[in-house]
Amino acid sequence: MLRDATPSSDRGVNPGWWKLRMEVLRVMHRPDEFELVALDYCVTYEVSPPSWDSARCDYKSLQADGSVASRNTIVGEAFRDSVVSSVMTYAGDSQLQALSSQLSSVATVELSGQILGDGKEAIELLDAKLADADIMIISCARLIRIDFTAAGTVLNWVTAREAEGRQVQFSDVHRLVAAFFNVIGISEHARITIRNE
Repeated sequence: MLRDATPSSDRGVNPGWWKLRMEVLRVMHRPDEFELVALDYCVTYEVSPPSWDSARCDYKSLQADGSVASRNTIVGEAFRDSVVSSVMTYAGDSQLQALSSQLSSVATVELSGQILGDGKEAIELLDAKLADADIMIISCARLIRIDFTAAGTVLNWVTAREAEGRQVQFSDVHRLVAAFFNVIGISEHARITIRNE
């Protein structure tokens, strides 16, 4: 609602809407989004953008019925596509090389928040969103934290997907999380790309 109420470059909009949107992003602890909105605000009203200050309060996500959502991990909606991948084959003694193409299903989801404890709920959500995908791309741009136990569960999940002949890629991973994935062994079974900061 706040995004719709703050169209870019429209000076006719009350600046209070922009300020409310930025305050909500502060409370939700989303500094990257805050910076983008502040820049938009700056361009729209030709003023200096407000600076990021961490909120002293916290928030809890609510479910549709108004009850507090218990999970710390949020898995976004999957975006699906397909790509043609080339496979090399060899025919008999003549070692003739032939290229054959097959269609691979690609699914991309966003993993955000925290993965704590055994991480079972987060993995079940990933499985549901990435069902039947040959190539699974998991954006970690908003992943805040993953603990040791949850990382073990992620390792087991990634290993199982590799055994099925599926590819897992974690993209936009924070450097510390990427180093942790490397130590745990996740990087041996999945591709890890570090976010550009």
